[in-house]
Amino acid sequence: FGSSLAQVRVAKPLTVSLQRLRFANPSTISPSTLPLPPPSPSPSPPLPPAGLTPAASMATDAGSDKNGKGLVLVTNKMCPFAQRAWFCFEESGLPYTLRECQIYPKPKWLLELNPSGKVPVLIDEVENIVTPESENIVDAIAARAGPHLQGGSNTDLVARWRKLVGQELLPVGQDAKLSGKRGIVALNATLSRLEKMIEGPFVLGEQLSVADISAAPMLQRLFEEDMVPKDFAKLHGWWAAISERPAFQKTKLEPGEYWWWW
Repeated sequence: FGSSLAQVRVAKPLTVSLQRLRFANPSTISPSTLPLPPPSPSPSPPLPPAGLTPAASMATDAGSDKNGKGLVLVTNKMCPFAQRAWFCFEESGLPYTLRECQIYPKPKWLLELNPSGKVPVLIDEVENIVTPESENIVDAIAARAGPHLQGGSNTDLVARWRKLVGQELLPVGQDAKLSGKRGIVALNATLSRLEKMIEGPFVLGEQLSVADISAAPMLQRLFEEDMVPKDFAKLHGWWAAISERPAFQKTKLEPGEYWWWW
């Protein structure tokens, strides 16, 4: 169930007005989505019809789970934060609609959903709720999917792992990528802390959780740039297990085709 890929069919246009949407409590939003990279040369898609959410004319999963009906993920496949949310949806087994949009120039409807103009954004068309920020979206998806992704009683370890990724790995990884040797020492120190937290093959053992999902797109970039020393055997085992997941493979672009996180 957790690793099955969703079936896709063409959806009928969805007709929920933007004016009816409610927004998730801003106090729950974590600073996980950073400014997006320079514009792509490809043209921005047309705006959806007036009065509609960006859900019109999308592909949607054909699953029957009522907990996933009306869920729309606004994304750009090059963005690691959007990939994080997409990976979670694919692991969840919930039916959902994927709406990919260009970020430059920012479509008006995206700014209406999220004034920062960032992706991902989750739209619940049934409850008329909009949730920005990738970590909040991952939690919302996992809560709907059931306990298998949430980490069970290991909430403290999951929280510490995600905090380490978001607050330490991202800045030191950026510094190491852009400055070379000067940033490698700090990166390796953070990777060492992550290594010690892995039970294997995943963070919590045999069961994949939101901890793994949250980190996967970020560590993907480091592994594919050969920035994770072979000495970190558990991290390499973790990456091998993540790479084998059909859900992750569906969301994974090749090196050079994706953005980093800055």
